Order: sequence, then C-alpha cells, then structure tokens
Amino acid sequence: MKSSKTIIALSLVLSLSACGGGGSDPEPVNNDQVDGISDNGNEVIVDAVDGELKTNVGLNAYAKVNPNNGLHETLGENSLSCSSNDAFLFETEHFQVFSETEYDINDYKLVAGVLDETVFGIFSETEEIGSLTGLSIGEYMQKRRSIAKFALDTLIKNYFELDSVRNSLPESSADWSEDEKIDYAWDKYIEASKDEQIALAIEAGGVDGYSWSEDDISHGNFIKVCMHSNTSSYVEETYTGINIVAPSVSLPDDYRGAVRNAMIQMYQVGVSNSVHGNLLPKWFANGQANYFTGIPADRNDHGLYDTTFVVSEEDLENLNDDPSLQSHFALAYQYLSNANVPGQSLFDIPLEMASDSDVYKLSDLESDYPYEKPTSGSLESAAFIKAFDSVALVDETGEPLSYQRYKYEYHSLMAN
Repeated sequence: MKSSKTIIALSLVLSLSACGGGGSDPEPVNNDQVDGISDNGNEVIVDAVDGELKTNVGLNAYAKVNPNNGLHETLGENSLSCSSNDAFLFETEHFQVFSETEYDINDYKLVAGVLDETVFGIFSETEEIGSLTGLSIGEYMQKRRSIAKFALDTLIKNYFELDSVRNSLPESSADWSEDEKIDYAWDKYIEASKDEQIALAIEAGGVDGYSWSEDDISHGNFIKVCMHSNTSSYVEETYTGINIVAPSVSLPDDYRGAVRNAMIQMYQVGVSNSVHGNLLPKWFANGQANYFTGIPADRNDHGLYDTTFVVSEEDLENLNDDPSLQSHFALAYQYLSNANVPGQSLFDIPLEMASDSDVYKLSDLESDYPYEKPTSGSLESAAFIKAFDSVALVDETGEPLSYQRYKYEYHSLMAN
C-alpha cells in the first residue's frame, strides 16, 4: 500500500553535503515539504513515501557475488558503485534505492517518490485493477527473474542431480542430449513458483559444494535502484530495477518520462527471465517504452528508416545513434498497438519468451521456421520471433501479422 500523501517538491539547490552517517542502524526519514527546481528551472513535485536510510548494508545487498570468481554480478554500467559493503540504502515498501556515497536525503525521496507513482500504472496494486502490463505488482514479482545468473546457471547445470527431482524424471531422460536436458530443466524452472525456484537453486549450489542462503542468490521482492553520478548514462534498466543519476547531479524536466521508460524496459528483461540482458530487438524494446513516454514520428515519415531492421546496439551505432530514431521506434510500436485492441498482448511477448529455453540457450531458429534471415544487420532472438508469432497479432485490416511479414512489409503496411 502507498504511504501517506505528503506533497514534496524536491530541489537541486539543496546541499549535497552528507547528513549524518556511520553505524548500520536505520535512520527514519521525515517527509517534510521542501521546494525544488529541475535542470531547466521547473518545479518537480512528487508525493512522499515513507522510508528508512540505512548504512553498511552488506556484501550481497545490491548485486550478488559470484562464488566462482568473487565478483559482483553486473547490473548495468554503474552497478559496481552500489555494490560495496558500506553502500547507503533508502528502503520503502517496494523499492530499495542504493548509492555509493550519501546524497542529500531529498535525492532518495525524489527517486523513491517518482518510482512509487510510476510503478502503479505499469503494474496495479491488486489483481482486480487493470494496468499497462496487465500484471499486479505481486504478479510481476512472481514472474520476473530474481535469481542471479550464476545461481540460475548452476540450477540448469545440476538439475538432473538434485535429490528433490530425481524420482520424478522421465525414464527416457538418461538418453537425452545436453540440449534436451537444458530444455527440460528450463521448463521446470519456469513452471516453479518463486520460492520453489530459490529452493532448487540452493540445492543445485549444494551439488557444487556451496552453502547458499536465499539472500546470497535472490533479489527478493524489491525493485532495486542504483543512484549514481555518471551523467554519461542517465538511466538504464536491469532485471532487478533501474540505475539513475542522483537528482542533485542532474534532473531533467521529463524526469517521470525517463523513469517510466526505464521501468517498462525493466519489465521486458525481468519477465523474459533472460540472463543475457534485454533480448527484445531495439526497435520493439525502445518502441514500447518510447510509445508510452513520448511522441511517435509522423506516419508519413516512415520511409526515413528501415526501423524494423534496427535489432541490436550495433545496428543503432551504425545509424550514428540518431536521436530521431527513438520516435520511429515508437511509430513502429504504435502501429501494432493500434491494430491490436486491447494492446495487452504486446506486453505478453516477453512473458512468452520466458517459456522458451532459447531465451537461455540463445539458439538459432529451426531451419524450417517461417522466417527469412536478413542479409545484413543483426538477427533477432529466436525466442522473441517465436513469442511475437505466438500472441497472434493482426494488421490494421485484421489480417494475421507474423514477425516475418511485419519486418519485411513494414513500409507497405505503413503506407496503406
């Protein structure tokens, strides 16, 4: 449930000096009203959320430590800044905002406040209320990946050696190929509840001699945020949450839009259960996020770019990362959203990807799958192509729309 609605306006002109410090006891935060100004001089106002500021949060609080190499998992470009034992943590009901240094308390309150108002729109508070993704916050937490990659790799590798499943394995499994065993283990992982997944991963770690606790491998039911000062990367998504520049360092006018964009992509990578980052093609991943946070390009300008061929970061770089591409990504998504009402099935695509072991194995499409590989540029994830086709989308005339058709007939569809 949301906290009390004390209105706060949070300011960049507040002092950056540390307030308090030392010790690991939580420091309750007082939600008093303060004034605030953004980078361009506009006021930014959010509702306050109740939270506690903690210090010395421990080794595994933000990113989990891989026992194979002693290194923290990578949660975005700036994750190491929030992974130290003595990081700071502002914790609310749904969010954990970490930082390497102690910022002014209003930085934590602004980030947490905007997250709180943004999350209930992307997700609903209960299953009975509609939301952008069609999921409640509780359903999202159950469906997203919460286990670190090293633990999930261990679970898949050791699944057939677990005492808890040995008696339920098919008799024919002794003759299966390695790929078939991965397929089976992945299916069982996806079918399991969150608690069952964690228990299986802990048991699998024991096969390799590790005595893991839940906190060693799982991120629990918090959306985690790393607040940092690297302005070259303002906001980015991870499977556990987002990384964002501290408001006192930089605060754009469209702050809510930036947070909403990152949280939509957080949803994509989290519920797909990918351990390889966001496997949705750039045009779709960015297009879905941009459509709900910005303005699509004019449909008459669709010919400026072969938008559906922008699949990877490399493809984007080959186009000099042209900022106008972002509105074209939104245009490509807008077509799908308008043609398919309600558009909830588009948010089902990353959920469908999770049920396909190709999202883990990164396998190629089967040779007889009805998809023509592009002669240049990057190839989409096989799991994405199959998921796109599985949700049974249509074009604006109601005709079935496969991924093959949308990619290669994009301009003719737009011209009609």
